Amino acid sequence: MMIYHLLIDRFTGDRTKKGRGFKGGTLRGVIDHLDYIQGLGADAILLSPFLRTVAYHGYHWTTDRCEVEPHFGTEDDLLHLIHEVHARSMKIVADFVPNHCHISNPLVTSHPAWFKHDARGKMIGYFGYSEMPCFDLDVPEASEFMIGLALHFCEWGFDALRIDHATGPSYGFLMRLRAAVHQQFPAVKIIGEVVGAEDFVLHDTTRSVFRQRAKSYGLQEARQMEYIGVLDGVLDYRYYGILYDVLRRADVQTYASPEDCFADPKLLQRIRRHFQNYPSDFDLWLFLDNHDVDRALLLCHGNRKLLDAAIAFTRQWAHPFILYYGTEKGLTNRRPLSAAVPYDDEHVRPCMPW
Repeated sequence: MMIYHLLIDRFTGDRTKKGRGFKGGTLRGVIDHLDYIQGLGADAILLSPFLRTVAYHGYHWTTDRCEVEPHFGTEDDLLHLIHEVHARSMKIVADFVPNHCHISNPLVTSHPAWFKHDARGKMIGYFGYSEMPCFDLDVPEASEFMIGLALHFCEWGFDALRIDHATGPSYGFLMRLRAAVHQQFPAVKIIGEVVGAEDFVLHDTTRSVFRQRAKSYGLQEARQMEYIGVLDGVLDYRYYGILYDVLRRADVQTYASPEDCFADPKLLQRIRRHFQNYPSDFDLWLFLDNHDVDRALLLCHGNRKLLDAAIAFTRQWAHPFILYYGTEKGLTNRRPLSAAVPYDDEHVRPCMPW
């Protein structure tokens, strides 16, 4: 399965609009380009968050109910998109954000006990940003609210939920969420974004197992393996890391063809061993880039043939592959992203060059 990942605002947005705000992309714009998306060979679409928000990317959501952001359209537009996707025998995935919201969300004032607080009683912000308070999803009422929100997404017709920053909520909440969704919507997949150490908390019962896995396989692999039995799968940042190393070091001048970059038997063995760490019913969604990392073409040193070879190599595996919007058109950033530069990720989130 190939999943086309797009930011609603930037997919059909106006490239002439300056700044990092909304640029006009809409749900109807996505509908208008379904022929294009399906023509690429995509079997599914992954939408960026679309609830009412103060930011174009949707992660700073500001509503206490299932309200669609007016910049993107209406609930009817969303339902129309879901219907049109299913009419093409495709699937559609929602980016679900349970870990945090924007400080202007009415839940912050109406239910302050639903949020995490430090020892001084101050709300804890996502990555330390006070404008993004983190939910305490082990508070029963907060957990019930968030699971209800997820179930509403399923009622709309989404086939899977991508759990943003899945290392933030507790294992207990994620298992409750998965169980509730599967009880009413058995076919819906719950796929987590599991990367880095931020907010990552171990199962107490698996602490020693995690240490051994980290020693044997590396930290990212060990973190992903923690979610076996908790979620239905993860975005495979470990696979991304393996390909990142290959592409970063690739010198295409030394190969007869770009495909030869991936012909090393040791590389194939390394990837197969990685996949073998997971049960067959645990999904690994592969990708080469996304809205948080450098564009794949930059990793490929600007070489489109090497990029095509990397995509073909990744698609050969029996796992879903996520194609980030514009990668197929050669969109790239000119230099590596830097966490020290505010809003540097704007360089990997441009409007599509239609």
